[in-house]
Amino acid sequence: MKSPYKNATKAVIKGKILKLRDEQFPFHQPILQHDTFWIYCNARRYWGAYRKALDESNIKLKNNEIKSEVGYKIDCQHQRQ
Repeated sequence: MKSPYKNATKAVIKGKILKLRDEQFPFHQPILQHDTFWIYCNARRYWGAYRKALDESNIKLKNNEIKSEVGYKIDCQHQRQ
């Protein structure tokens, strides 16, 4: 099944991020498959980095890190200062 987030607008992506936040989605270690893969890709497309999309949505990260499902750090160049 095709993901509705593959070509979603910035507003749709932000809305889904906020919904995931309310559902306590683990943004610090996202599983990048299916819909969440496209949310991640579009967050980078619209905000330049996944972390910036999370910052704009007032999402606080565990240990201030984002790691892939296999433990590699992602969006490291955008660390908060």
